[in-house]
Amino acid sequence: MVLDRPGSGRPGDAQIRGLAIDRFRELGEHAASVGVTIALELYEDTYLGSGASAVRLVTEIDHPAVGINPDLGNLVRRHGPVEPWQDIIAATAPYARYWHVKNYQRIEDPDRDLYLSIPTSMELGVIDYRSAVRTALDAGYRGAFCVEHYGGDGLSISARNRDYLRTLLPQEALS
Repeated sequence: MVLDRPGSGRPGDAQIRGLAIDRFRELGEHAASVGVTIALELYEDTYLGSGASAVRLVTEIDHPAVGINPDLGNLVRRHGPVEPWQDIIAATAPYARYWHVKNYQRIEDPDRDLYLSIPTSMELGVIDYRSAVRTALDAGYRGAFCVEHYGGDGLSISARNRDYLRTLLPQEALS
C-alpha cells in the first residue's frame, strides 16, 4: 500500500505560475457567474504545499470566488519534514471555502532522516482538530466539512470522524 504520493513539484518558471494564476482567475469568474466558489486544496509539493504558499497563490489569483481547502492532512502525511499544522491553519483559515478533514500519526527521527505517517481517526492523530476547527471558526469559516480516511475500513473511520467533528461544532452550526 502506498501511503504517500508526491505532488508534481512547484514549477519554478514564472511564466507557468503566471499562466496558472490567470487560468484560476478565469475559472473564478466562471464560478462566480454560476453562483459557486472554488476551494484550492492544500497538497504537498505543489503551489499549495504550505500555508504561506497557498495564501500567496490565492492572493495572486485575487478573486473572491477562489479560496482554499485547508486539507491539513495532505501536508501532515508527507514523508519528510512538515510545517506545523498550527501555522498552516492560522495562515489558511481566513481563505477557507471548503474543508477536507483527516488525520495521521507521525514518526520522526530527523537525525536518521526518517519520517513516516499512517492514517488514523481525527481524534487520534497529530492534528488537534479541537484547536484547528476553533481557529477556522474564529476566522469566519462557515463552510462544509468532508471527512476522509485512507486505509483500513475507511467508511467506518469516516463515520467516526463525522461524529467526532459534530462534537467540535457549535450547536447552531449543526441545525
